[in-house]
Amino acid sequence: MIKINLHHRKAAVGVSAGSATGASGVGGIKGFIEKMRGAGAGVDGISDGEKRSLIILVVVYAAILGGGWWYLGEKKTELLGDLDTEVAALDSKIQLLTSELNKTSGYEKIKKSLESDEKTIRTKISTIQELIRDRSTPPKILMTLSESIPKEVWLREFSLQSRHFRILGSCTGMDVVSDFMKALEETIYFKGVVLRSSRQDTAKGGHVTASFELEADRR
Repeated sequence: MIKINLHHRKAAVGVSAGSATGASGVGGIKGFIEKMRGAGAGVDGISDGEKRSLIILVVVYAAILGGGWWYLGEKKTELLGDLDTEVAALDSKIQLLTSELNKTSGYEKIKKSLESDEKTIRTKISTIQELIRDRSTPPKILMTLSESIPKEVWLREFSLQSRHFRILGSCTGMDVVSDFMKALEETIYFKGVVLRSSRQDTAKGGHVTASFELEADRR
């Protein structure tokens, strides 16, 4: 009868299967750690080739991590530099706009001052022109008044104030006063002629005369 010790074979098969599974299913440092745990061994239980592979992996991972941190740092510095440049450009634009706004504000003040001065000057010019025109008007008014007075009417007082006429006179009868008022209305200087008062007087010798007061506005 032939006897076969399956216990040792089973253990050998298990180790071989575990090694194959570890090599194919778990890679890198994690694979080595799983392998060590499965074999129940420490660093001394790892072969020289596996140690070198482990060291290479550690160095590679360390290089990758270090490079990643360095890249992130450089990118952060670059982004901060770009941001500082944009902020500086924005500050420059704000200063320029503020300067232009201040110039505009000063211009508006000067403009308002000039407009006020222009209005004052125009008012003075208008007043001077009115005075120049009025300088030649009174003689013309007096000439028109003398041409409108009937022969039976004589004036005692004539005044013009704020474009308002006041005429005091005497006549031989009130009929000629009505003719006088009508003649004044037909001129280019008198309008709204009204009789404010009238009175009859008896002169020496029995002659009857009348006194009157007229008012009118200037056209």
